Amino acid sequence: MAEFKQGDIVWYNTGDHIVKCTITRVDDQWRKKYGKDGVLYYEIDEPVGRSLADYELTYSFDEASADFVKTFNEYAQMRKEA
Repeated sequence: MAEFKQGDIVWYNTGDHIVKCTITRVDDQWRKKYGKDGVLYYEIDEPVGRSLADYELTYSFDEASADFVKTFNEYAQMRKEA
């Protein structure tokens, strides 16, 4: 997983749309406690109501949009099977 820094421009897939945002704070409390196995969490300049893990963010719009399409197709398949 990528390790982002404060000020990095990243993309966040909300599930409904893709948002371009900036890292405003890196929460490294778990990294300090558990070393390299600890998860980093990030706060962004968009109101999401929680910190985000590294696997929820990407540097690339193409990667974020591919994940969005994959999630949409999985949801569409579930609806079709229901």
